[in-house]
This record gives sequence, structure tokens and C-alpha cells, in this order.
Amino acid sequence: MDTPEFVRRYMRKGKLMHLPAKHAPRLKVLGWLAHRFEPGRSYPEAEVNALLDGHEIDYAYLRRMLVDYGFLVRGGGIYRRTESTE
Repeated sequence: MDTPEFVRRYMRKGKLMHLPAKHAPRLKVLGWLAHRFEPGRSYPEAEVNALLDGHEIDYAYLRRMLVDYGFLVRGGGIYRRTESTE
């Protein structure tokens, strides 16, 4: 997956260092992260963690932000990408 310029601003050496403080840029970065997940597919928490790992930001925090901002839905330990991110 190519990394767009608006995301590279928050990266160093290919790792996301922090999320933007402002709402609109934060949504763009979270939307970019959400596209790591295939639409219509269910992911157990461990797989979500693995897909989000490798950044300077804790994967649990990223997972929580994706759920809180509506990019992923969670139920019974299973996560799915929402239709709004497609």
C-alpha cells in the first residue's frame, strides 16, 4: 500500500510516530490505516493487533481510535471495517 503525503508527514523511517492533533487530519490518517482491513472480512483481535503493530504508536491505542472514530466495528472480540471506509 502506497503511503500518501498527508500520512508521511506523521511518519519517520516508515513508522507512524503520532496521530495528528486536529480532527480532520486525524480522520485522514485513521482512514488510511483502516484500508489495511478488507471490507466484509472479520478479524480477531490478535490479527487486528498484528496489522497495526510496527508503528511507534501502541497498536491498542490505534485499534481504539479506529473503533472510536467509526472505521472499525467490534463485537464479541471480532472486528470489521465499516462501510463508510470503503
